[in-house]
Amino acid sequence: MRFHLPATLFFSALSAAPVLAGQEVVAVWTSSTFSTVGPSGSHVWDAGFSLIGKNGEVIYNEAYPDGYKPCIHAGQEFQLEGGCLGGAWYSFRCKANPISIPEKCEVMGPDGKSVGTGDGEDSTDFFGLGISMTGGCKVKFELWDGIDCQNGSGDLVPHDTDWNSWK
Repeated sequence: MRFHLPATLFFSALSAAPVLAGQEVVAVWTSSTFSTVGPSGSHVWDAGFSLIGKNGEVIYNEAYPDGYKPCIHAGQEFQLEGGCLGGAWYSFRCKANPISIPEKCEVMGPDGKSVGTGDGEDSTDFFGLGISMTGGCKVKFELWDGIDCQNGSGDLVPHDTDWNSWK
């Protein structure tokens, strides 16, 4: 037997759903690696993390939050607090493939619950005697109501955490 919810009850339940009214931001993890072969071969690796506002303003940008890579194969988590976030702590999680290109990412709100997840995107370019790989992962989410982070808000403090990653 199927259960049917009356339309009036269904729409009143939808209107009772909580609505996030905070500032919309995007957390972005990026990584790239470039290698050449031969006797003078070289390898360069670069990474970073940014928190970007709805209109493209950079709220936070750091290659190594709290001195650590923002995304690694075993999984990495760090928290941001202070500055425009006030007493709220947001956690940023990322897991990369074996060469540190982001595969999965997640943002946890101050209440410890997930506010959004993302899947990584990557590209590989072969050229002559070398290879370039780039990738990123992003999560769009809303800050809690009342938090307003502007361009270059500064004073955001990163804290590396011990996190055991996705299994």
